Amino acid sequence: MFHPVVKNNNTNSFSYRVVPFDPSQSWLYERLTTTDQTLGRMPLYDTLEPHKIALVKKWIEAGAPDIFGNIPDQPNTEPTPFGLLAFLPDLNDYRVDTVRGRSFLNPFAVPANSTLDIWFGFLDDSTVPQLFSHNKVKFSKSPYDFSNAVTQDLIVESSPLLGPAFGGGANQRLPYYHHVEINTNQFSKGDVIYLRAYVNDNAHPAPTEIPENGSPVYFFTIFSFVVVQ
Repeated sequence: MFHPVVKNNNTNSFSYRVVPFDPSQSWLYERLTTTDQTLGRMPLYDTLEPHKIALVKKWIEAGAPDIFGNIPDQPNTEPTPFGLLAFLPDLNDYRVDTVRGRSFLNPFAVPANSTLDIWFGFLDDSTVPQLFSHNKVKFSKSPYDFSNAVTQDLIVESSPLLGPAFGGGANQRLPYYHHVEINTNQFSKGDVIYLRAYVNDNAHPAPTEIPENGSPVYFFTIFSFVVVQ
C-alpha cells in the first residue's frame, strides 16, 4: 500500500501501486484493466477473469484492508536519493561522475589536487529538500566505517541545479539542492573515497543516512570516487 510506482503511464499520473478506497488512482488496478497496448495489461500473455478483477476492485474500494481488516495509513517515508552529480569548477564545470571506467557502478575518477563540486539529489514525501533541518556529508576510505570520517556541511541552495533529463523527457529534469565542495589534495593517488549524506526531513527523530550499511552494495560505489593523476 502506498508503494511508489516504478513504471508509470505516459503522463506519470500514478503515484502509488495501491491507494486505499480509490481504484482509479491505484496502479495495480490500472495494470489489470488497461487497454494500452504499449503499456501492456498484467499478467503478461494472459488476463484475469472479470470476477477476479472485480474482487481486486472491491478490495481497494473497501480500503485495501490486510488479513486482520486493518486499513493502511499513508506512511511518512525518510528521504531517499535519486542521483549524484559531480563537477570540476576549475575546468569549466567539467562533469566527472560519468567517468567510471567500464561500469557505471565503479567509483568515478577525479584528478588529484582539484576542486570537486558534488551534488546530491533527494526526494521526500513530507518536506521539500531545501528545507531539511540537518545537512551533512562524510568522507571515508572505508565503505562501511564512518565513525571517524571527515564531516562537512552540505550547501543547500534555494534554487535547484536541474540534472539530466530523467527517462528521456525534457520536462522530467529532477532538482538537486544539496552540494559540497572539497579539494582532492587531502587524498593520495589511488584512494577510493566513499560518501555518505545525512539529512533530516523534520518528520523523523534522527537524520537519514544515505547510503547506510544495509543499502544495496552498488550504492557504496555509486557514492564514491577514486583519485587519479
